[in-house]
Amino acid sequence: MKGLLNIDDAAVFLGLSPWTGRLYVRNNTLGHVKIGRRVLIEIEELERFVNSCKTAQRQDAGVLDSIV
Repeated sequence: MKGLLNIDDAAVFLGLSPWTGRLYVRNNTLGHVKIGRRVLIEIEELERFVNSCKTAQRQDAGVLDSIV
């Protein structure tokens, strides 16, 4: 485990608003750890989330470039 961030810091890490960060935690879109009343997110979880959001490069992109 590299470290833990609170929701506000995790939102900054992701480039989101704190409200969106809280929404992702509430909907379990973003994995989190609860220690007492504190909600913390592992940096590794944030990196996994970013990787899961990446779009795959389309295989037919070269075909479209040759048409244009």
